[in-house]
Amino acid sequence: MIGFINSVFKEKDEYVERDFDFILTSTGVTNPNRKSAKGKSRKTIVELISFKRKYMDKCPKRASTIAMKIIEHCLVYFLSPKCPKINLVDGTEQYFLNDIFREQIQYGSTITNFDIDGNRFDIISLQLYSSEEQNHLITFCAHHREVKTEKLSTYIPELKKKIDDDNGSFIWLYYVSGKLFG
Repeated sequence: MIGFINSVFKEKDEYVERDFDFILTSTGVTNPNRKSAKGKSRKTIVELISFKRKYMDKCPKRASTIAMKIIEHCLVYFLSPKCPKINLVDGTEQYFLNDIFREQIQYGSTITNFDIDGNRFDIISLQLYSSEEQNHLITFCAHHREVKTEKLSTYIPELKKKIDDDNGSFIWLYYVSGKLFG
């Protein structure tokens, strides 16, 4: 993979800009550059320019497919109220991932709260139609990060395949969080 990363972030009380080449090497970051970013706002740009041949054939080509793959991979971050705005640009095509998440995935979600021994927990349940994932999953989260994911069929044997409804086939995803988890 060859690419380029440019990021403006806040470090202590000042904004810093950092960029580097995204190339697989034994040393990690290649051609790093770091400077003050006065007057700039937080953002990160990732440019993917080419793939190694063995990965190129397996990687999705359509930007809309890549957008959904990113959303699915980072789902727990999209559930967070602190999720940054994420845009995918491919030539003239532009996808606003937060809007896609809100309109196609979060729209039908539900949040349930419960207490165990005075500890409050929240469960967010989602029906995911677009996924290639075949398993219904429960994920335990701490600090808006996935900690442990398990197949629901471990506990409910009937949930070993996708469920069909009037909108298509879907899987259930459950995200459990609470202060007890951190």
